Amino acid sequence: MGKENITPQPKEFKVEFDVNAISLSDIKTLYKHLAIEEFGEVDKAANHEEFFACFDEDGNLSAKKLIELSVLLANDCLKLFESKIIRFGKEYLLEQLIYNTGLDFYFDECDYDGYNEDGGGVVAIVETINLYSLLDLKEILLKYNFLKKA
Repeated sequence: MGKENITPQPKEFKVEFDVNAISLSDIKTLYKHLAIEEFGEVDKAANHEEFFACFDEDGNLSAKKLIELSVLLANDCLKLFESKIIRFGKEYLLEQLIYNTGLDFYFDECDYDGYNEDGGGVVAIVETINLYSLLDLKEILLKYNFLKKA
């Protein structure tokens, strides 16, 4: 069999992430969950702009990336898949990240360099997801509609 020309199917939904679409109350909960270091009085923030000003640029960037990854997980764009493997007579649990190719979204694991315990230079996205307990944020993030008709 030779190579076949396969026309990619158009995607019905695309992800449009906007951190400002999340309520201030939920943003506060998300930042607290992610343990983003504060440099201001978070409790006094009355809007998103005042809240974001309580964190440095790196903290806000990290939070936005981790929240966006959580949105992708919550909306099943990305899914953790566990399987058991046997190596040298021992059973191990292998976790992999599966991509939903039916949805239009951007994701590059390299954007998360330095977010896992190994630090810079080693990207272990499954470890990052588990380290920050990103799956625990699903209930909050599903309140917002980041999936739009393509």
